[in-house]
Amino acid sequence: MSLTLETVRGYIRRLLADPESRTWDDETLDEAIRQALTELIQAAGHPIPLEGLDGEENPTLLSPEQSQVLAGGAAAYAVLTRSLQRAEAHDLGQSIPAVLLDWAHARMKHFQAQVLALRLITLQSSTQPPYAPLPDPDETITWR
Repeated sequence: MSLTLETVRGYIRRLLADPESRTWDDETLDEAIRQALTELIQAAGHPIPLEGLDGEENPTLLSPEQSQVLAGGAAAYAVLTRSLQRAEAHDLGQSIPAVLLDWAHARMKHFQAQVLALRLITLQSSTQPPYAPLPDPDETITWR
């Protein structure tokens, strides 16, 4: 089974205990997925397609474990986004519970640690340096 946008949304909905989309709609989850995917792309150093996101048709290159990392990060982004939306609205008994915010912060911290681990693995296994090669000083200095 290939990983698609729908699959990642399903993972996130299970994490957020919202299988029927009553709290988080697809648009909100998609934006959270974009944010988390951007971090993974920066860590990996190469594009990571996600079939179905923004019209992408190519299959994803993420492993099942990495897709769970993506879903965890996106879930944290979704909760934090919702808390910001609620902070600007008048409180009608619909504020975000502190426990949920704590969960989002813990999930985000865990996600960022996993992104860092992915970056380190990518750098260690890369055949190309992640930086521009420095000129050889012996070639640029004229010796007399």
